[in-house]
Amino acid sequence: MAVVIDINISKIKLLLKLNYNLGKEIIIKEIKEGTQNSNLLIETNKNKFVLTISETNKKTYRIYKKLSEIERKIINIPRLLKDKKGRIFFYYNRKISFLSYFIKGSKPEILNKKLIYKIAEILSRIHILFQRKSFYIKNNINLDLIRELVINNYNKLGRTEKNIAVRNIIYIYNNYKYTNHKLIPKGICHCDIFPDNIIVSRDYIYILDFHLASTEPYIYDICLYINEWCFKRRILHKNVIYFILGYIKNRKIKSSEFNNIYMFLIITSFRFWITRINNRNNGVIKNIYKAPYKYFYINNYLKFKKDKLSTFFKKLGKLIK
Repeated sequence: MAVVIDINISKIKLLLKLNYNLGKEIIIKEIKEGTQNSNLLIETNKNKFVLTISETNKKTYRIYKKLSEIERKIINIPRLLKDKKGRIFFYYNRKISFLSYFIKGSKPEILNKKLIYKIAEILSRIHILFQRKSFYIKNNINLDLIRELVINNYNKLGRTEKNIAVRNIIYIYNNYKYTNHKLIPKGICHCDIFPDNIIVSRDYIYILDFHLASTEPYIYDICLYINEWCFKRRILHKNVIYFILGYIKNRKIKSSEFNNIYMFLIITSFRFWITRINNRNNGVIKNIYKAPYKYFYINNYLKFKKDKLSTFFKKLGKLIK
């Protein structure tokens, strides 16, 4: 979460006082982490809240309206606050905005097997929840968009980076485009399940920021998770196994998904690498966590371990059956 757009604090305070019963004193502070939306901490004499000003109006409205309708015991998300007229959303500078209750907790710094298992279980619960609803959001795995990001940033890449970008584009087009997508289950995915979107609070794990959520193959979320949570200089097989065991508690992973895990590991690592290159070149990244180098390293590692990793995931798929 972060502040991305220019904010008029006086205007924000006036909007909040007119629309909400927050208390007499309103203090607004910047939340520095993240890149996707503008988020502000709102402190009052009554409580603490987070104000989100979204960069994706239509998508934000649909996904958060759905989330506001579900029971919190299904997925722990920060509860949205209604205004004086019972509305969840309001507009600030033509951007959809909303308030949620502030969750006191911490970002997971040390990844243990118990935490990996629990987050995987929650992720599969998200997939199952929206699977039961007639709900579609335009997807993020858009080959033309990925190619466009490469073209727009190509001249700012080093020689090695250029070679890797071209190699990935060729691999993705030759494999993803001709995959039998009918065999790979799809549904609403979170698409941004990184540590800064997780809050551990006592015995609960809260999931934040559904702004990138879209209709994708479930394996997209799974591989994003593996790259982020099960990688430390190499893919940690034990962590992957704990993740899979947590995930299948709610949703079975099909053999067609296991067979395509390697390809989606490449896609997700490259997608986030080139996206963060683009953010860096446009001055969006403000902290080292969002730097692109980690995914550059992961993508290179995957290239050299293709045969071993493909064999591991196929064997794992057979064992899970």
